[in-house]
Amino acid sequence: FPWGYGHYDKILFTFKTKHEIGLYDSLKKLDRTSYLWKVRDFIILTLFVEHYCKTVRSFKELEENGLIQNLKVSIPNRHYSPFEEDFI
Repeated sequence: FPWGYGHYDKILFTFKTKHEIGLYDSLKKLDRTSYLWKVRDFIILTLFVEHYCKTVRSFKELEENGLIQNLKVSIPNRHYSPFEEDFI
């Protein structure tokens, strides 16, 4: 987190893809943490982003181009932080 943990917006994505390795390799290039899980056929991805609208638009384009399917997006307004005593 080069700009500090609190600077980034958090987004939760779920989707299906046949390009899991490419996704994993792309996420490794980010300069901050991402959380990636596979549950049955679905990918669950938590990203820490600078601008959530731009990121959501990019994932929507991936869906429109057929690289991912069944895209769902959640932008939490509160989340647990281990650095805080309560939810932020």
